[in-house]
Amino acid sequence: MMPVTIIELTFIFVIISVIGLLALLLPKWWRRFTWGLACLILIITIGFYVSRPFIVQHQTEKAIENLNIYLKVKYVGESWEITDTDAYRIKPDAYLHVRFDNERFVTYKYQITKNQIKQTGS
Repeated sequence: MMPVTIIELTFIFVIISVIGLLALLLPKWWRRFTWGLACLILIITIGFYVSRPFIVQHQTEKAIENLNIYLKVKYVGESWEITDTDAYRIKPDAYLHVRFDNERFVTYKYQITKNQIKQTGS
């Protein structure tokens, strides 16, 4: 687990704890509302952290597919291997590594966004 994720989860735990402690001081109807709010925050948090790996995986697969199409058009007759950078965040762009079979010791880095694909390094 990344340190940023631990900090995010700690922050959410503190918020839910403060809301729970605040609920003990409120009248009955507000107490129910406050506990409901704390449960809603907890459910949303669990849902996000459970679904995030699937979203990142889908984005990476889509980026690999787009890069593969781009490379087939640009480098006709060549073959390559595409690997991802093991990103764990949901981002609008993806960075992928490409290693061509005729250049086994050089890895090219490509940035894939919705509208463009560009080589950012080698």
